[in-house]
Amino acid sequence: MGTVGALVAAATTVAAAPAAAAAPAAAATAVPSVTSLSATSGPLSGGGRITVVGSRFARGATVTFGGSAGRSVTYVSASRLTVTAPPHAAGTVDVRVRTAKGTSAVRAADRFRYVAAPSITSVAPVAGLPGGGATVVVRGVNFTSTTAVAFGSTRAAARYVSATQLSATAPAHEVGVVDVVASNAYGRSAATAADRFTYRDAPQPVSDLRLADVGTTTATLRWTPSATADVTSVIVRRATGAVPPATVGDGTAVATVPAGTNTVLDSGLTRASTYSYAAFAAVPGPLFARAATLTATTVTNSRPDVPTQVGVSPGAGSNAAGCTVDAPCGIPSTAGSPVSLVANASDPDGDADRVTVRFRLWDATGATPDYLLDADDPDGVAAPVSGAGGTAFVRVAASRLVEGHLYGLDATASDGRLASVTTAARYFRLDTTSPTNVAVTSDDTGFQVGRTAHFHLSATDPTPATGAASGVDHFAYSFSSSSALDSDGGTHVTAVDGSADITATPTTWGPSSLYVVAVDAAGNHSDVRTYQFYVQG
Repeated sequence: MGTVGALVAAATTVAAAPAAAAAPAAAATAVPSVTSLSATSGPLSGGGRITVVGSRFARGATVTFGGSAGRSVTYVSASRLTVTAPPHAAGTVDVRVRTAKGTSAVRAADRFRYVAAPSITSVAPVAGLPGGGATVVVRGVNFTSTTAVAFGSTRAAARYVSATQLSATAPAHEVGVVDVVASNAYGRSAATAADRFTYRDAPQPVSDLRLADVGTTTATLRWTPSATADVTSVIVRRATGAVPPATVGDGTAVATVPAGTNTVLDSGLTRASTYSYAAFAAVPGPLFARAATLTATTVTNSRPDVPTQVGVSPGAGSNAAGCTVDAPCGIPSTAGSPVSLVANASDPDGDADRVTVRFRLWDATGATPDYLLDADDPDGVAAPVSGAGGTAFVRVAASRLVEGHLYGLDATASDGRLASVTTAARYFRLDTTSPTNVAVTSDDTGFQVGRTAHFHLSATDPTPATGAASGVDHFAYSFSSSSALDSDGGTHVTAVDGSADITATPTTWGPSSLYVVAVDAAGNHSDVRTYQFYVQG
């Protein structure tokens, strides 16, 4: 019997052991469990009701978000609670339910992400027209596919590009500065200097866009600057053909120049081709004025050559390069006869029969030039030269010139489309009066064969009441005959202050003569002065 009782006791003990072990397992199954959340993200400020779905929930249960207590927990059923998310720093947290039976285990299904509100770091462009329509790139952080954009309080059409970029169309708005605001479920961006957008009127365009010149491979554009005070630059664009660029992004860039500049040279073009241009005035923003446009066609011909041999006729070296304002050449003229302005013209294309020469003529006696013929005077245009080149001339009535005055002239060749560079100025002084008072003297007491004889020559050039004389330039002399001095012949000696010294060695004895003519810088000749002397053997 004892043995049996022991066995029973042992059996009872053995039978009771499983029941005792089952108690902790039953308690574990009463711990709440979270299987899903109605929202898996929210703003840093919290708020918003979230439904927590799971099992073994009980009345009085609490909910934490990463250790922070949820607010206004409501028991709906053993499988459902509602709670308001508390504030929390950015990041992912676990949402856990706690009852008298314990706290739900951490699992992927309970994760909740706190997301910062959008923040804008830049907008571009930063200005637009009151009518709206500008495409504005908004850059920042924490953008989502549901992020909305407003300009001030006006909603804008926006497109999500990435978490750091949005594209918005500026809505219409009155003139002024607004903050661009990005907003989504996590909040709205704070206003900063980086998000400001200015609504302003467009700048006034440049005006009178025109071609200052066009060549075979170049075009020079000129315009009148914009009247808007804060224009910073002018952007010139080019297109091939007759349709000019519509925006500053179209066509080919020619130049961007400061607002005060009004001329641009475009080079590298193709001969006989058509191009169109657009010039946009720009203000900070950037914001561009309406385009000023024009069309140009390059030419096939080359520029005429720069005129040569520019001067006056009749003249004494008046077409020489040395006829400067400080050393003018003279011009003799019979009273009442015209003076001709002359120049040689040519064209590298070989069509010089179409080339004309435009002369300018001015009285340079006073402090400022007094133009007799200026750049716009048709009387200053010579008839076309013939063949591959030739001399062009314009006659000027002698009555328009004043004795003793200093005159300047220059010349430009043109084929009707292209013009040459203007020549350097040439200067002459009108002098129609011949030198006088020609005198010949000698300090020798006698003249002998084989011995050097010395002669002193002098003359004066009368100064007109209306200006200066050209001055005695040289003497021409001969010991043979006066006719040897015709056409400026004979031997020449330069005059200094109206005088000169010469020498000669007689080879025969008896009476001899020295014939002398004084010539002024204008080429006027004095009467012949004869000096007679006797040579002893």
